[in-house]
Amino acid sequence: MKFHIERVLLWFSKTEKTVIKFENNKVNVIRGNSSRGKSNIFAIIDYCLMSDKPNIVEPVINECTQYYGLEFVLDGHFYAISRKKPEDGIGADSVYMVQKPFADDYYPNYTNYQVSVARGELDRLFGIKDDAYKYPFGEDEKFVVSFRSFLMFNALTENIIDNQYEYFNYKFFEDLYLDKYDKRKYLLDLLLGVDTVEEIKQLTLADSLRSRQNSSRNRNTRYQKAMQRFMDKLNEAKKLVFDAGLAEKSDFSELTLDEQVEKFEGLLVDYEPHTMEITQEADSKKADLTKSLFQKQVQLNNIINAVREYDQYRKQISDITDSLKPVEYLKEHIDELGVTLWSRQIVDALQKSLEGLREREQKGLKEFASEGQLEKLRKDIHAIENQIAELDNIKITPIQNSERYYALGRLKEFVAILRDLYAAIPSAPEQIDEVYDHELRSHAEEIANKIAELRATVVESGLNPSIQHYFDMFSFLENFAGRPTRYNREHERLEIGKQGVLNYTNIGSQSNYMFLHICFFLGLHRYLLLNPTPYVGQFLFIDQPSKPYYESSDNNKSTDRLKLMDAFMVINTFMQEVVDSGNEFQIILIEHAEETYWTGENNLANFVTKANFDGDNALVPFHLITKQSDETED
Repeated sequence: MKFHIERVLLWFSKTEKTVIKFENNKVNVIRGNSSRGKSNIFAIIDYCLMSDKPNIVEPVINECTQYYGLEFVLDGHFYAISRKKPEDGIGADSVYMVQKPFADDYYPNYTNYQVSVARGELDRLFGIKDDAYKYPFGEDEKFVVSFRSFLMFNALTENIIDNQYEYFNYKFFEDLYLDKYDKRKYLLDLLLGVDTVEEIKQLTLADSLRSRQNSSRNRNTRYQKAMQRFMDKLNEAKKLVFDAGLAEKSDFSELTLDEQVEKFEGLLVDYEPHTMEITQEADSKKADLTKSLFQKQVQLNNIINAVREYDQYRKQISDITDSLKPVEYLKEHIDELGVTLWSRQIVDALQKSLEGLREREQKGLKEFASEGQLEKLRKDIHAIENQIAELDNIKITPIQNSERYYALGRLKEFVAILRDLYAAIPSAPEQIDEVYDHELRSHAEEIANKIAELRATVVESGLNPSIQHYFDMFSFLENFAGRPTRYNREHERLEIGKQGVLNYTNIGSQSNYMFLHICFFLGLHRYLLLNPTPYVGQFLFIDQPSKPYYESSDNNKSTDRLKLMDAFMVINTFMQEVVDSGNEFQIILIEHAEETYWTGENNLANFVTKANFDGDNALVPFHLITKQSDETED
């Protein structure tokens, strides 16, 4: 993203202020002796860019300043921001932001944006909208990316420029954004054009499917083992009762597993051993019931037989009646037949018999017992049979049948074990389509692998060559000139080595580490210029490359001087390449070294001195410091 700073402002009062103007496509140098406030320039820039964690030095700088201001150009649009100084380490919660330069007589005495709203506006300008870049690093934590998340790629600060292990001063910024490696790795991937979120989604999916498959297999194994233990014991119990004659195989054929255990429990109740007295009493009751049963069955059978015989009797009457029907004809035509007196007497007798039969037939069935009485008799018989059956269960005594008694004792143990084993059987595992899951997992892993390959390719063929480009420009790398460099994402540092053997642990002096840091940041921004991204401004703050040397004008001919000039020339070359490519970039360089390092005979065309803090000159003028000190003493 095209971004450069126009001015940094400090208002000490309505009439006094410090203004430092910067140029685009230049290395803007602010130089001077120590304790002049130079390093606070970036802290002020950061504070005006909505920092919640002010890093401005409290003594002197913040004590004397009332407001801080920043003017910058972002993607061709001018912005000016003023913000009241922090109080007790807490930044002001509102700012004044406009899209034009501050007037010469402007003094910040009002605001128009809450910091959170202004930050959201800048997020939008940097292409970060809504929650599109919300990244999950855990169920309880959400990492919401802001334009501020990327500022660590714009700052090579004093406390890391020669550090052996650290390349990003993420501690300078809000811990909320950058305190974890996964977050920083994600941000770098965004710059490199690598879709880490999609990669993690696919890896999570693959892990989930793999876990589901393993879980299913484990559950199935546990289920099969538990079921096998139960079935082994169940079959052992069934063999026991079959051998002892306590039940038949057919008694279990239609039962579920749980019902089979209940069947065993029923056998224990049915065949519970009793004393001789109980058995004798049961036999006596059974004899009485058997006698009563016999009587009722005889009664029922007699009634049934009587009804059957009466039915046969009525049928016989009906048959005889039918056979006598011709008598009626003879009676009517007897005179025509010319019969004798004797014949007439016979016909009259037969006629009388026929009438008697019809009279009996018309009387109907003689009721031996009502249907209700018959049903009650049947129910009584059934109840007696049930009572006898119950008494039949009281039939085992230890003395009478020791084998069955032993079997029942063991069965009681089996039932307790079976109940425990049955309760221990887990629910039947869900059947999953392992073939489909395998295909889905393979597809997810393939996508994740391609993203990982892209990352490796981008770093190897894009970022590393850009870093190597500037590394090869250094002339004073002692024993490391011409060696390969490689950025190690896991350790977040640059490695240097020979013949493929890389050693990032120790490469000697702090000067070498300073060179590596400059190579990395210049190489990173060269890559970003070739592969534009909206998230990072085309701007770099470099704080005191001279730190390893603490150079002064008394040893201008030292090797350290040549090394520092070497670093400046590489920075100058970077800027020249930007200008030659028609692109834009801005560097703000803080330095102790004298201007002679980049002016005069050592002229570096892209370096421009924007402030000299020597003598009484400082970021906060000395007379204000003295005044503040006097007021504090009073």
